[in-house]
Amino acid sequence: MIASICLVPCLLIAPFSVRGELRLEIRSADDGPVVDASASDVEPRAILRELALKWGRSLRGDELLAGADPIDLQLAARDVDELLRALSFATGTRISADREAISIAPDHDRTPLAELEVEAEGAWLEFARAFPRHEGARLARVELGHAQERRGQDDAALAHYDVAARTDEGSPAALLALESASALLARRGQWDEALPRLSQLALRSTTAQAQASARVTMARALAEQGRGIDALALLEAVELSYPPADAREALERRLVRARAHLACSNPLLALNELDARAAADAQLGSGCDDLELRARALEAIGAFVDASRAWLAFSSITSPSERARALVAAARLASAGGDDLGVLFVERAARGSAREAEVTRCADSARARLGLVRVEESSLAALEQRWSDRAHLGPAERAVLASRLVVATDRGRGVDLAADVARAALAELDGADGLPIRAALATAYERHGRWSDAARTWGGLAP
Repeated sequence: MIASICLVPCLLIAPFSVRGELRLEIRSADDGPVVDASASDVEPRAILRELALKWGRSLRGDELLAGADPIDLQLAARDVDELLRALSFATGTRISADREAISIAPDHDRTPLAELEVEAEGAWLEFARAFPRHEGARLARVELGHAQERRGQDDAALAHYDVAARTDEGSPAALLALESASALLARRGQWDEALPRLSQLALRSTTAQAQASARVTMARALAEQGRGIDALALLEAVELSYPPADAREALERRLVRARAHLACSNPLLALNELDARAAADAQLGSGCDDLELRARALEAIGAFVDASRAWLAFSSITSPSERARALVAAARLASAGGDDLGVLFVERAARGSAREAEVTRCADSARARLGLVRVEESSLAALEQRWSDRAHLGPAERAVLASRLVVATDRGRGVDLAADVARAALAELDGADGLPIRAALATAYERHGRWSDAARTWGGLAP
């Protein structure tokens, strides 16, 4: 049986698809990441793996989708959350995403499935207690840890993983426990606790690929702790002993090397690594990790405006909590770089975010520098009189006065008359001298919900 998902027929991106074919692209938009997807007779797990690859996330719990019926899918410019909800509905699971991973969990609203999971956990726990030294008991502990992770009980999951890893014998389950524990601690940013587990994983793994992967993650942990020199030394050792298996692995190591250079206070070398990744694969260059590191490196070299733009791009594809942090950084750096109009743009993007008030404070300072004062600071009649006597004012003073008059006219007589004032004032000024006037009028349009007019004004196409 093939399920079919089709959201709004007019948004289909391809009229026909080849059976078994999948095309999926993810890109940034004003309100966050959007996805274009076309699939015909494709397993949901394959769709999620492609999404995770192109979005720069890991994929957790996809074993729950084994054997799921293939589906047909046609989407264009839809929010990623809409795709995840559609796939959740089609597969009877709960699919969610954060900055690090896309996670698939059982749908607890479906009582039989939830009951089966509880029964399975009870059986695993009973087996682990009955045969504590058996390899199956260690595997049971790993499965119990995974179940606790799905519930958000990270500490309980770690306890199970640590019990499973507590052996000197060659144990595949113990290695799986170490891998699961270190991945969980990395997601939580607890690198000091992840490091000893990664070290054990590197020493006890039986394949070169696993040994190399553990050591590269150890290098990241060292960089996250500020030990950039140690991280670079470890990466060099890995390069000698475990050359990259393919181009993608080499590019992933560049990302860790960029972190290490940044930890060593070498932002230019970090930017070189990030540029190399972006040149090899533009999708990698626009991922969360790349954008955050680029923003930090640009700030370190004093390129505040470029750093602000990197944070703004990062905010469009990350989680809500991280988005708020990124927007505050974007506003702060735009202000530090003298880009007051950029600060106002960030303020618009930050509306409704958790830290909107902090961004607004930056924007208030920017408005003051642009001469966009509150209406009560000057009456409309007084401003009109000053405007009629403007002959002695220079371009900059005239622009500030006109911007105040635009704001007061909007408040007192409406935005259309304010646009007339702006139009007349701009005719007397050249180029950048008119920016405060355009900013005042665009803000007035936004206040009235005339977004198209505001966008044209910001872009210099109006009034």
